[in-house]
Amino acid sequence: MVHWFLYELKFKYGPVLRLRIGSVDTMVIQSAKAAVELFKNHDASFYDQTVPYVFC
Repeated sequence: MVHWFLYELKFKYGPVLRLRIGSVDTMVIQSAKAAVELFKNHDASFYDQTVPYVFC
């Protein structure tokens, strides 16, 4: 299953991953700490980005 695959990648590459799924670049944030840091320190980079899907 996809979520187990992503879970295993977390231990190999860390809590923030960039994947290319087809022609779409996808960012996977796998920890609350990384999400807080991302939106605090890099909010200007993401404020105008669309979020087509959110999986929890």
